[in-house]
Amino acid sequence: MSDCLALYGFVRKKDGLNVRASGVEKQNCSLLDVGNETAAVVSSIQSKSFQPNPQDLVRHEEVVAKIFKRQVILPAKFPKIMFQQTLEKSMSDMEPDLNKVLRRVYNKCEYQIRVITTDPISEETSANPLNYFSRHVMENAHLYQYKHYFPLLTKQGKEAEFVDYAESVVKQISSALCRHT
Repeated sequence: MSDCLALYGFVRKKDGLNVRASGVEKQNCSLLDVGNETAAVVSSIQSKSFQPNPQDLVRHEEVVAKIFKRQVILPAKFPKIMFQQTLEKSMSDMEPDLNKVLRRVYNKCEYQIRVITTDPISEETSANPLNYFSRHVMENAHLYQYKHYFPLLTKQGKEAEFVDYAESVVKQISSALCRHT
């Protein structure tokens, strides 16, 4: 494995990687086994000067979607490119939280909420027009089957804040479902 990796997400180590997938830069995906219970789904990146592009975004989404159909995965945002040492250190620091979230979502259904605004579309150009990559993502949103809901490898405060937020959302949805069933 090269020094630089593309991260797709985290899975339970005991589940392994049950799919074969070609990811960013058409590299095969594999597991980076660092923690006791958690492993990262990664692929090698040949170029340290990686530039995100729509084709690699689609490949990233396809990899995560394939894994998601067969097993639990906590997906990483695209593009999450990092050195192997950095990922290993972050995983060892975050493993208790990763395990907690993986256990919580195992054998659970995920629902996606889509919000559609009714504001009219303006023909005026913005002071900060979207770059090509952002426009592509917005115009082709139908290609991406899920939302990334786990911001990875951030500062401890954001990690703790997200875990608290995720727990409150799960409780709210569970309560709402219990009231309506």
